[in-house]
Amino acid sequence: MIESDAGNDNREGPAWSDIVTTDEARAVEALIFASATPVPVAYLAERLPPGADVAAILHALRAFYAPGDVNLVSGEGNWAFRTSSDLSFALRRDG
Repeated sequence: MIESDAGNDNREGPAWSDIVTTDEARAVEALIFASATPVPVAYLAERLPPGADVAAILHALRAFYAPGDVNLVSGEGNWAFRTSSDLSFALRRDG
């Protein structure tokens, strides 16, 4: 199951805000958005330059998206973008 754990990120300090603007973070973001299924960390790591800190990038992106309508969530080593749970009313099909 993919769950949001955005509340675990500390948004203070330069770490998340500096990381999300890098080319590596933009590539991770694009790879996850383009995928119909949750993306394994290994898949992301294979597509980034050697030495790229995939974990730091993912955590920075998760912190960046946390306050918005789309959240970066993880489960079992896979990552996906999901609509924020407070918008579930807009996604329901009633009648």
